[in-house]
Amino acid sequence: MMGRTHKAGGCLAMLVTYSLLQKHNFMPDVHPLVQLLLMYPAASWGSTMPDLDQNFNSIPEKTPVSIAVHKLLHLGKVRHRSWQTHSLFVMCMVIGMLYLMVYCASQYTWFGLTTESCKILTLLVTGLAVGIGSHLLLDLMTYDGIQLTPGVWIRFFRFDIFKTGTTYEKIVRVLLYIACAVTFVYICVNSTDIRTFIEEVKQYV
Repeated sequence: MMGRTHKAGGCLAMLVTYSLLQKHNFMPDVHPLVQLLLMYPAASWGSTMPDLDQNFNSIPEKTPVSIAVHKLLHLGKVRHRSWQTHSLFVMCMVIGMLYLMVYCASQYTWFGLTTESCKILTLLVTGLAVGIGSHLLLDLMTYDGIQLTPGVWIRFFRFDIFKTGTTYEKIVRVLLYIACAVTFVYICVNSTDIRTFIEEVKQYV
């Protein structure tokens, strides 16, 4: 899938995850708008991060963080859809290590991090996780697929029409845009805090 499609997928994954975590009271004790504002950029970056295994001219974003990760990946031999970034097992290990580091930091006051700082880091890692997850899921729906573990490829579809950049992808992207809009409206309508914020903003408009 192309960058725009992955961005839409990351946004939808973040909104759905946010809604589910809110519903089951798994979100950190932070204002809902702050939660969204922290999770969205992390999910957006995570949704295209696996494609940093491409050559420099083809990477989706050229932010300082993306450039640093790209250079790190290319210290060794790496090609597009490499096991380093497109392996479900490897990505789960990376995300698991990040969650473990945040948990240890919150329990043992590593680096002098406060409780609020750990809440922020938890939201950022969660956004990153769902962004990367959405990338792998969308690539799994293409002809090339992804790697389950290094060297073991899996894919949903084995026909040329499911290749990247085809009409199939354009349809998927449009559906993702629609789903994002519907999910965002659903969240706004069902969140008391967000509705209150919107009403307060209206008073100054």
